[in-house]
Amino acid sequence: MTAALRAVLALLVLAVSACKPQAPEPAPTPAFDAKASLVAYLTGVYGVHAARGETWIDGADDARVQRSVCAFGPMEGDPRRHFLLAVCGEWLARGHSSPGLVDFHLLEPTADGFHPTATARDHGFGSDGHPGTVSLVRLGRERGGFLVEEGWVGQGLVTGTRSIMEFRDGALRTLAAVRSGIANAGAADCLEAADCASSFDVDFAQALDDSAPAADAYPLLVHETGRECGAEVDRRHRFAFDAASGRYPVPATLMREDCLRPSNPDPE
Repeated sequence: MTAALRAVLALLVLAVSACKPQAPEPAPTPAFDAKASLVAYLTGVYGVHAARGETWIDGADDARVQRSVCAFGPMEGDPRRHFLLAVCGEWLARGHSSPGLVDFHLLEPTADGFHPTATARDHGFGSDGHPGTVSLVRLGRERGGFLVEEGWVGQGLVTGTRSIMEFRDGALRTLAAVRSGIANAGAADCLEAADCASSFDVDFAQALDDSAPAADAYPLLVHETGRECGAEVDRRHRFAFDAASGRYPVPATLMREDCLRPSNPDPE
């Protein structure tokens, strides 16, 4: 075969290849629209009024509740890409001792939007009809949950509480409840005394120790600072998660409402 013939044959092969229909490239998978899916989910659970604005009203007359989304986002580290949702409810007709409401949802993204894996409705938190605040926290390598911070004020006493919540085995569990602060500067006996020996004002800083990010559950850290009954306070606590009980072993002293008494000693 001459060089000229080989060149002609090569041109014919190229021409035939160019005429073959090209297989279409697969269409890109559309990104999951979390915002639109959330609106659709809220509408399905709470009604069309839930999609009309940032807040909506449930109930009638003295049972009306103003609801809003107070926490929403992906569960960090979760291989199944679950989302966490908290919906807060505030009673419009309320008494001082009435707690607010929080609904908790564990959501799985699907092709049709969010599918609820687990829900826990109408949990009471806070006072004066208000539930406090909710944020999302990472609890371990593949675990995430909710941090609920609530407060109560009465007769000069101020107490705050932080609760760590997590969906475990399809149910909402409280992993720990720790004071965020206690104070009695407004109490009648301290207002009347020039130097109130029974006064207290203690802050309880709280954190999860993620210095070992691969750990299944991060230890809980609590740091007490302030002053109580004439003594300075500076106490640090570290609690490893107890898998057997499903909780952090927080002692009752970290849920106290006054000074730490000698009969109720420092747990450490």
